[in-house]
Amino acid sequence: MDRLHRSPPPSCLGQLPTSGCTWATFAASECAAETLAAASDDTAKTCSFCGSGLHSKTHELLPFDQTKHLLWSNLFVSCPECARHKSGRWFTELLKPDEVSYEPKRYFYFDMTTGQ
Repeated sequence: MDRLHRSPPPSCLGQLPTSGCTWATFAASECAAETLAAASDDTAKTCSFCGSGLHSKTHELLPFDQTKHLLWSNLFVSCPECARHKSGRWFTELLKPDEVSYEPKRYFYFDMTTGQ
């Protein structure tokens, strides 16, 4: 999985109210669909966390940090498996794939001879 390079945020995110807009309200909005499409394009239609391919209607946006839930830099596209695993939990040790210091080889090792 490569580091995520962000495109500019969808314009609709800047038009959301600065207070009172809950995740449930956002998720039901047209802005959520536009944001999901932009985030999917940024990841070449793969999960931001595991790199698996995304299938239409099965992927979703996940906020990385619960205190900044509607900021572009906090929204990531996720496959159903990663979304189920994360659920309502928040992990400080979860890899943030758009951080400048993120390099998969720092965290993962794959041995081509053994397949492990």
